[in-house]
Amino acid sequence: MQNSFKSQSYIERCRNFYHSVVRPLIIAEYPKLKYSVAVIGKNDELNVPKLQFFFVESEFAKTRLLIDELLKKKLKQEYLGIYEFHTITSFYQQHLHYNPYKKISTRDWLSFSQEALSFLSTGEVIDDGLKKLIFIRNKFKYYPSDVWLYLYLSEWDFISTKKLVNSSVIYEDEVTFELVLSNISESLLRLCFFMEKQYIPG
Repeated sequence: MQNSFKSQSYIERCRNFYHSVVRPLIIAEYPKLKYSVAVIGKNDELNVPKLQFFFVESEFAKTRLLIDELLKKKLKQEYLGIYEFHTITSFYQQHLHYNPYKKISTRDWLSFSQEALSFLSTGEVIDDGLKKLIFIRNKFKYYPSDVWLYLYLSEWDFISTKKLVNSSVIYEDEVTFELVLSNISESLLRLCFFMEKQYIPG
């Protein structure tokens, strides 16, 4: 089993681990329990599946204890992965410092860290028993068109302010010139992400 896991992508390993091992245990013990499971963020460096559980907020403490005890009791050591327990609100508060159920304003979009948005849009919802996690993730999938256009044009505006013609006259020393070139290169890289409509990762 471990060798077959290694031949799969990380998401595939997590998905198969959940459906073949974890989910049957939970259904057998708590068949009516509502929860969601996801693999959010970039975790390719991990050797074992890392599952993120999301529970109903009003029942979080109780449900977390039940599932934690169940998995520790029932799973064999070779299958023990890394688990996180969240509510949808707490997860987005942790990574974005924002209530995900709020209507997102333009000011909110411009205040968000692209690194955080990239993290939250990476990965997969494996089981959305709460019927809410996929909806919330889709809200933050990418910028609205007006926000995207503003950010895209802002990068071009930044580049246009950097004069490279007659650079020996404009810039007094080589270090300053190289710094400007570096800034332009970074801006061009950001433009590539904007053109592909992808968040800029950290």
